[in-house]
Amino acid sequence: PASATQGEKATTPQPIPITDASSFYPHRTIQATAYPDPRRTNIGLVNLGDHEAVMTVALRSPNGTTIGAMRSVLPPNSMWHMAVQLLFPAMTMGDDYTLLVETGARDTYVYASVVDNKTNEAQFIGPVPGSR
Repeated sequence: PASATQGEKATTPQPIPITDASSFYPHRTIQATAYPDPRRTNIGLVNLGDHEAVMTVALRSPNGTTIGAMRSVLPPNSMWHMAVQLLFPAMTMGDDYTLLVETGARDTYVYASVVDNKTNEAQFIGPVPGSR
């Protein structure tokens, strides 16, 4: 398998499990995102379709309060990956945040990665059917 070098340590990429998310359409939820000191959370939005996809992402705190929302337009056959803390600067240290993603485009996928800041090892989190 392919690997990357990080300092003197070789790392092997972890596959991102992709399931048929059409049953989750149009709402998807990513649970257990975090922003404590030793870790960071990234979100990935993927458009596998032939047309642009408009996706709305909201961040909810552990108590259910909406912290913020943003809208992104993805070109056909594209991927967008970003740190959640950069998208939602009002996010404070803590665990169990929830990302809600809504789109009218069926050929899309969303995922999160929680990355250890010291080792850069990532745990990938797939979506579950969402609610508003």
